[in-house]
Amino acid sequence: MIILPALDIDTLLFVYQMTATLLAAVILGGAWQARGRYGLWFWAGSFAAIAVSQTLRFGAIAVLGAEATPPLGHIGGVVAAALLLLGFLSYLERRLPILAIAAFCTLFALISLTSFFAQLPNWVSLSSSVFGAGVLRAMAALALWRALRIEGGFPLAMATTVIGLSALAEVLRAITVAVPVTGSLAAATTSNSLWLAAYICLTLLQGFAILLLVNDSLQRDIRALIEYDPLTGLLNRRGLFQRFECLAGLSQRTAAAIPVVIAMADVDHFKRINDNHGHRVGDQVLHALGGRILEHMRTSDLAVRMGGEEFALIWVGARADQAHELSERLRIAIETEPLATDAGPIAITLSLGVAVMRPEGESLNDLLVRADLALYRAKAAGRNRVELAA
Repeated sequence: MIILPALDIDTLLFVYQMTATLLAAVILGGAWQARGRYGLWFWAGSFAAIAVSQTLRFGAIAVLGAEATPPLGHIGGVVAAALLLLGFLSYLERRLPILAIAAFCTLFALISLTSFFAQLPNWVSLSSSVFGAGVLRAMAALALWRALRIEGGFPLAMATTVIGLSALAEVLRAITVAVPVTGSLAAATTSNSLWLAAYICLTLLQGFAILLLVNDSLQRDIRALIEYDPLTGLLNRRGLFQRFECLAGLSQRTAAAIPVVIAMADVDHFKRINDNHGHRVGDQVLHALGGRILEHMRTSDLAVRMGGEEFALIWVGARADQAHELSERLRIAIETEPLATDAGPIAITLSLGVAVMRPEGESLNDLLVRADLALYRAKAAGRNRVELAA
């Protein structure tokens, strides 16, 4: 026979309250520093909801008496789960169904308050509110799982696991605190105390998972600053070489060179735009051009701003016979539709030099040199044209 330890519920609730308070303070500081990005305001509010509701609960019991046991803590648990869900949806950049979640919380708050004023047993309010919180956490775990399948990574895996376990714990607690299930009030109370001890551990793990997610996002932001051009949103030269190294590594692992077509593209007479309209409009042209280029590239391809008005376009896996067609299609798309700027629509054209990776493989530098030489020929031949490298 398993002997369960006797745990004082009020002591556990106090520890739970203090744990949530500390996490709320830490994440609130992070939210202030990060200006509310990554869902931090919601997460700070989630832990604060636990801390505040438990504080109000202890205060209400002190005024109304221990026998009253108002359901403030129960309602706070549902609100905390709702804010946790909103935090993860915000972090994942998903739509925030705030009204639906607010209605869901209101429903369970009304159930708790009705059971209290109807003087029903305390477990009715507790079981219903815990179940509601479990549903909300399950929704958060599902959203994280979907993101994990696409993006992968340890931070998402940990968050998915922790929130999934938390949802499971909520549902199991909702079942085992019900007197009809356990058979007696004493058994339900013992079960509740054990679940509270587990909650304290899970709350700490939730805090660590959130901090890991935020740290991962900050690292990705830093990498973006290093590898992406802030004006156009395209890769910069450093980002190109990083991606090409990965591509070369993949070729070595598969023992077969992955075909690559690269085009060096230059905006024709770009200096005239700066001279006639100013550098601000020139920057707007480059920004709009970056967006237009991305519209005509696959997710597996690479678009790079090499510097100034010069770009590199890499079609990964493209065949040699597609090289001219791909470049010509992009050239026509740029030529036929002017770019929107504060000075009005501005029409531009591109000159492109295209090189196809040799069958035996080729370094990126050699490929760029051959494409660059072809670009010079395109300019010399009158611009707004595509030239293939020898």
